[in-house]
Amino acid sequence: NAAGQALWARAAGSTGNTDIAENVAVDAAGNCWIAGQFSGTALFGGLSVTSTFDPQLNALGDDVFIARYNSDGDPLWVKKGAAIHHDQALGLAVDAAGNSWLAGQFSDVITFDQAHVNTLNDAAFVVAFDPVGNEQWFRRIGGGGSVLAGDLCEADGMLWLCGAQTGNNLVFGSQNTAIASAYPYSAFAL
Repeated sequence: NAAGQALWARAAGSTGNTDIAENVAVDAAGNCWIAGQFSGTALFGGLSVTSTFDPQLNALGDDVFIARYNSDGDPLWVKKGAAIHHDQALGLAVDAAGNSWLAGQFSDVITFDQAHVNTLNDAAFVVAFDPVGNEQWFRRIGGGGSVLAGDLCEADGMLWLCGAQTGNNLVFGSQNTAIASAYPYSAFAL
């Protein structure tokens, strides 16, 4: 709280694996979202998700998660982004109505409520969820080389995303944007 006192703490994750919470966001009512990566079967209170088999590892791989907790620390829902190869959760934003947005990186296909095909290596994504965790929309961000999503924020109904890319073309959804850069890696904001 504002006085520096811990109101609640919860552990989440899977046995014997390295699970990482990369992002946290809180709304004015004290509801909390966390996002990151997990491998195996991860427990969030009484809720669980299991990662997808990665044929390159011949084992369960790393998948993305987003989880919502109420102001008392009780888990409300958890979603995974299932992909056969390594994927990451790199940005998280929420609004006052309880909607949430997750940004990350993926290769091949990633599935939240729906499967999203990707023909680019190391593309980024932004996915939107309603207050109860249903996927609302998904956008792939790719280009001439690799794209890595960074921080994500929401203000006055607008989303802002920053990241890094190689190449000189950025594809957001179905919109191509030429980004001229003399640098091997360049930053972007949209």
